[in-house]
Order: sequence, then structure tokens, then C-alpha cells
Amino acid sequence: MATYADLEVITKTYKEVNGHRILLDVLVPQDLKPGPNPLILSFHGGWFVAGSRNFLPFFPTWLPEFATRHSAIIISADYRLLPEASGAEILEDLESVWRWVHDSLQSVLTDHFAHKPGHTADLGRIMLYGGSAGGYCALQLALSHPDEVQALMMAYPMADVDGGWNVTGNGGADMLGRAPPSETEVDAFVAENKKPGAVATTGDWDRVRMGIGGQAWGKTRGWLGSGKDVVPFDRIKAGAGLPAKV
Repeated sequence: MATYADLEVITKTYKEVNGHRILLDVLVPQDLKPGPNPLILSFHGGWFVAGSRNFLPFFPTWLPEFATRHSAIIISADYRLLPEASGAEILEDLESVWRWVHDSLQSVLTDHFAHKPGHTADLGRIMLYGGSAGGYCALQLALSHPDEVQALMMAYPMADVDGGWNVTGNGGADMLGRAPPSETEVDAFVAENKKPGAVATTGDWDRVRMGIGGQAWGKTRGWLGSGKDVVPFDRIKAGAGLPAKV
């Protein structure tokens, strides 16, 4: 069974913000068949606060084998994280990933497979995947391009950002079997990191803990901020469509 270690990793910058390079990985299965090859755009979870494109504890273990079996290319992208960013800025990054895939991916494949040409990106077969906060990202991108996405797959997506603990919190009760950080500690984390021009696109277990704390104390929704498209359920109510397969 194929694993992450079996994938060829091509790292590219898809945009730059305030001098900070925001990266994505093109993950190519071994012995990829000549194209056209379907694409899987994958977005990591982490409570919007942590994780990254190559943070393996949050990378779906089934995905390398799935891509290998279907001769598909995975694009795993970073995006700006809360609380430094806003929900609107995350949406900007998702759209930038989409544009990069359409404008730049083929040239990357042509260069990478110069020794054995014929591998092409099939932009007519795109699947979006994400878990938790990544599920929110996949859903939002699908709502923006419903007729261009063939399938949307989400695992426990943070889709209802206007409801539940994202708004009310749970009073600091245990989450995932552990006590979250105190509200004072979470507020101090925000004060230290949310500064003008600050950009974060990767986060380790310390930031995972703060993401959990943000939800436990009902701060996640506030961190996402305003913007007409930040709440996916509002977009759906307003008439935005979904891909044929969800």
C-alpha cells in the first residue's frame, strides 16, 4: 500500500504575502501513468490555527494509495492561519491555489517529466478533499467552482462556523480527552501573534493546543471575522451550488 513516503514531492510557491512565501506541494505517485491525470486538491485541518500542507499527523493516510490507484496527482496547499489572518484572507488563498493549478501546474509537470513526457493535468477531473478546517476550505472552494469540481469529499468539516462551540464554546471542558488552555492563555497567544502584517502558514502541536482553546472558549467564529462569503451555509442559502458528487 502506498504511503506519503512513496510520493514524489515538488514544492512550489503559489503566492507571496508581506514577504512570506505561501507554499503548496505537488505530490506525484510513483509510476504515474501518462496523462491526462486527475487532480486531488487537499487542504489540512488544525482548527484554522495549526497544521500545514506536510504536517503528517493531519495528512490522510488513505490518500497516497487512493491517488496511486487512480493515477491522480495531489496538490496539498498551505493557507494563512488564524488568528494572524482572517476568514476572508483564507478564502483569498484558496482562490489563489485554484488559479495556480489552472495557470502553472502543467508547466511544473512538463519540467518534472521532461525525461518521459506525456503527463498532463486533467482540469476536467478535480476532486476537493479536506478534514476539519480543511473541510471548510474544500467546501468553500467547491461553492466557488461547483461546475468545475467533479467531487467534494470532507471529513468532519468545520462547516457550521456560525454554530456550536465555534460561537458558544464549551466552558473550557476537556476536548479530545485533554483540558484546553485557559482563556487567559488563549488571549495571550492572540495578543502575541495577531499583529499588523503578520503571516503564519504552519503550526505545530503548540498551535494545535491554541486552536482547541479557541474553540473551547468560543473564539473561533470571532477570529474568522466578517465577509460576505466567510460562512458557507449562508452562501448555500443564497443560492451557491455544490458539485454533483459530495
